[in-house]
Amino acid sequence: MDPLKSLPDRTSTLDCGSLPSARPSGPIRRTVRRLIGLAIKLTILFVSVWVAWEIGNTTGESATLENTIAMSWGDGKDGPAFYGCRVYVVPTKHGLDVCARILIDTNNYVHDCGVIGHAATRADAVERWGTVMWRPDGVHIGRDDSGAYFLPQSTIEAHR
Repeated sequence: MDPLKSLPDRTSTLDCGSLPSARPSGPIRRTVRRLIGLAIKLTILFVSVWVAWEIGNTTGESATLENTIAMSWGDGKDGPAFYGCRVYVVPTKHGLDVCARILIDTNNYVHDCGVIGHAATRADAVERWGTVMWRPDGVHIGRDDSGAYFLPQSTIEAHR
């Protein structure tokens, strides 16, 4: 006698016609689709706002008037007060980054100097970087004894 023949046949299919479907249907399916769509839209909105915030922070647009520690206008070949220098602080976890931008004419030309120094407090930043001097060789930002930042006139005039 063959022992395998005494086992029940497990290859036959079961009648599943009476079992409930695992897929939601009707109003439940529409609600699930709407919730998934809403989750995707909210995720896209959140990521867009975060990217815009980060771009604003890295381009210096977050620097407000309250964060400005020095502003000075310098003459250029094209006229008086043709160049402007704005020195400002950006709060970080470890104190303040001191940044500078050179404004060129009124045509929205800007030379972003980026971070030119670091300070522990606003008073320290003003003391070390609050002086802007326009000289024939370029612009000098900060005290000479504190490692002043220098931008050559040739770089300033490179906008042409």
